[in-house]
Amino acid sequence: MPLIARQRSRLAVLAVLALVGSLLAVSAVPAVAAADDTADEKAMYSACVGAATESAGFSDMGNSFAAGAADCLAHYGITLGTGDGMFSPDKAVTRLQMARFLSRAAGPAGIDTMMVEAQGLTDIADLGDEAQDAVNTVASLGIMTARSDDTFDPAGTVSRKDMAVHLAAFLSVALVGPGGVDIDDLTNSRASGDSPFTDISEVSVSAHKAIRDIFELGVTTGTTDTTFSPNDPVSRAQMAAFITRALAHTNARPAGIAAQGPANADTSETVNISVSVRDADHAPVPDALVGAITSETPDEAFDDQGACDDDKSAGDCSITTSNEATDPDGNAELSVETPTEPGTLTVWVWTGDSGDDFDADTTDSAMLEIDAALPPTQTVVTDDVKDNADFLKFGDTVTYTFQVANTNGDAVAKADAEVTVKATIEDVTDSLNADGTVNEVGGLRDDVETTVTTYETDTGGMIEISFTADDPNSGDDNRGDRVRLLLHLSGATYGLSSEANDQGSDTPDSGTETIQIDFADDAPVATTLTLSQAARYHETDAAGVGNTLRATLVDQYGDPIRGQKVSVWSDAVNTDGAAKQGLGGSRSGSAGEALVPADHRTTNGSGVATKRYTRAVADAAVESLDANYVKVNGDCRDILTACTETDDGTAVDAEAVSHYWAVRATANVGASTVLVADQDNNSIVLDSATATLVTYKSGDYFQIGGISATMDAFEKALNDASGGATADSVTVTLNADSGINTFDISTNN
Repeated sequence: MPLIARQRSRLAVLAVLALVGSLLAVSAVPAVAAADDTADEKAMYSACVGAATESAGFSDMGNSFAAGAADCLAHYGITLGTGDGMFSPDKAVTRLQMARFLSRAAGPAGIDTMMVEAQGLTDIADLGDEAQDAVNTVASLGIMTARSDDTFDPAGTVSRKDMAVHLAAFLSVALVGPGGVDIDDLTNSRASGDSPFTDISEVSVSAHKAIRDIFELGVTTGTTDTTFSPNDPVSRAQMAAFITRALAHTNARPAGIAAQGPANADTSETVNISVSVRDADHAPVPDALVGAITSETPDEAFDDQGACDDDKSAGDCSITTSNEATDPDGNAELSVETPTEPGTLTVWVWTGDSGDDFDADTTDSAMLEIDAALPPTQTVVTDDVKDNADFLKFGDTVTYTFQVANTNGDAVAKADAEVTVKATIEDVTDSLNADGTVNEVGGLRDDVETTVTTYETDTGGMIEISFTADDPNSGDDNRGDRVRLLLHLSGATYGLSSEANDQGSDTPDSGTETIQIDFADDAPVATTLTLSQAARYHETDAAGVGNTLRATLVDQYGDPIRGQKVSVWSDAVNTDGAAKQGLGGSRSGSAGEALVPADHRTTNGSGVATKRYTRAVADAAVESLDANYVKVNGDCRDILTACTETDDGTAVDAEAVSHYWAVRATANVGASTVLVADQDNNSIVLDSATATLVTYKSGDYFQIGGISATMDAFEKALNDASGGATADSVTVTLNADSGINTFDISTNN
């Protein structure tokens, strides 16, 4: 009975954990490692920022994935295009073109070309001086090698495996820049030659190593998740993407001043900003004094003369000798503090001589924004189990998503946060009570497998892990087999706040949280009936207003049950006391009142029984809607009186829902519980003795606990309060003269 767990991310598959073994065996088979398909050593920063992002005017790039890369190479003078404003992205790259590209990239990358000598290549004499210099440069540095007969083969086509070898050699002699990784220091999977690519086993040892290394550095991604296509020719578009990603690991930075830092950070966090200063030829400028100005209100940071506004900005509005200076490689690192409250911090980085003042109108600077959010404090767990499912079928897959979140439950893009998951799978077939709970007296069987794995969140702060289990008695269905999956979150950077499956028993276990789901092979039976409405409220209308009630019937696996009659009731009466216009009467009835037969509706292929009805209501009212399903042996018209004695024991009751018939407020509304928060229509239904309807607009005044707030903040608090907790209330003050009303929400969230 294999249990397979695999981790995924939004961007790509991160890892595969396979715990393979039969639960009918006493011991588990060791885990089988899968190919590492994650580039773990990507550059922290980019060579294509600032001036290097300006358009080069290539008219044939359009929406090409390499459009930005081509512009970047043009900024550095690495490519000149193919003439007439064209880049020719689909053309194959020749060895001579490759030599030119890499020789031009050598300077910005910090490669010393002063000692380059002619290499005696016999087939380049007819080339121009610039072409010969390029070939001799890359050959002298070992970036590209001659053929065995002392020829270079300048017209030969560069394959994808050739590109990998050339770029690996290029990075080996380049100067490692800020946030870059030295290719010679790579250790991850190098010894084993591990790779996600299944089509490189026939390449040479050096090519295999180069492909693995540049993949690890994030320079290449392959043609698919599992193929590299080593013998395919490299297109000019691919070349541009490869070289720019490689340059990110080097000291190549654009002309002028550039600054890079995290796009997201925690509130009240010290973050580092990488600063580079280069001359017009992209050569490093050492000993350049640099400063940083920060503001949470960038539109107000400078006065009409472009000088810093001391009330709206902070930092180095003037340069002094105490400012940080660039190192011999033209780089510096600055630190700034993020806001104490969630928001965006704008940072301007600039350079000048001692005594210079910043002028927003004339001073060259680099700007970046850092979004500060509440720091992560918990891990929220969700799953993709069907709604109202009590079990999974054997062979089904469940995926759990572990999302790092802040105290409000909002997702936080926190990469590399560690979450340790202990997965245990148990065959509990012979140890269940009649209600499906574990028989603690009988104890669990010995068929147990456990694995403990530590995962790291992706750039979105998320981990996804999938599991499946097979029937221990394959081919013998409907015999009541049970296999239980238990997940224990432990050793996590942030604690667990579980919102995982409806069936689970999210209870602590030795300092961890436990998430549970059972796999089963029982025959489907109706287990859950739920009610929903097209709308939860209507404004009163004595002429009649339509509503739609939907009752959904599913089995223990969350799958719909079709062709079954569902009974629906309502306790509402029309203003004129007339018949209830389409719905059956009160399910229980008042004392001495005869029970009114229920209205029956049949479920469709989605398991939904739909009832559309009209209600004429003039006064505020709360209508209770109810439903019931009973599987019967024979024909049944009155489920209340005739069928309860002949059913086969299958009865499912729905949880009643309320529909609010609300009267629009014409006077101030005191503190009232929120019944419905309809943000699509800017409407709120409040319980002020009876249902009261109020609407708001962008020009109104909004408060949270008496403190002014934006409409967005008010709606967020309103959404939190709409559960109707007694401490959550809204006070409404209407102003007929100005039309500007005041809404003040008091919430315990």
